[in-house]
Amino acid sequence: MAKTGDVDSFNRLVALHQDAVYGFSLSLTRQHALADDVTQETFISAFRSIANMRGSNVKSWLLKIARNKAYDHFRRQSRRQESSVEDETTAFRERLPSDNPSPSDVAINSELRDAIEHCVGALSHEHREVVVLVDVQGGSYEDASSVTGVSIGTIKSRLNRARRRVRDCLRSIPGLLPEQLAGSEA
Repeated sequence: MAKTGDVDSFNRLVALHQDAVYGFSLSLTRQHALADDVTQETFISAFRSIANMRGSNVKSWLLKIARNKAYDHFRRQSRRQESSVEDETTAFRERLPSDNPSPSDVAINSELRDAIEHCVGALSHEHREVVVLVDVQGGSYEDASSVTGVSIGTIKSRLNRARRRVRDCLRSIPGLLPEQLAGSEA
């Protein structure tokens, strides 16, 4: 059992949750290298403190650690007041379900995916993290509340605002959506 320090059990836990932790870290940091660092720091921290884990939702616990590690990086970065243009232009990449899509499906969805990435990437940290936790990773409001440390009502409010901002952003891109979707109030 991972909680007792069994390395094999912990490695299975890592294999099970590493994609979710990395995806969440990337959505917060918007930098692949930093997301790699945050993911690695998350699992190191988790291994060191797994005996103290409360509750049974390992994924929420890991995402909460990842969120804290990402915010630690933001605080350190704001103290240094330096950022690279390359880091700033690295785009957030959503993970699409892979059932081996055909090349034509990939090409058709590429423009919309890039637009969604742009619009989600333009959200504040608070709004982006709830979109990723609930809409991208399929977590519940309770999971998102546990990870972020805010009430379920706040999660619902942030998610509603974030979805509205993404929708408005997508509608503002000429020719992206069919006319009936671009002008409709969904």
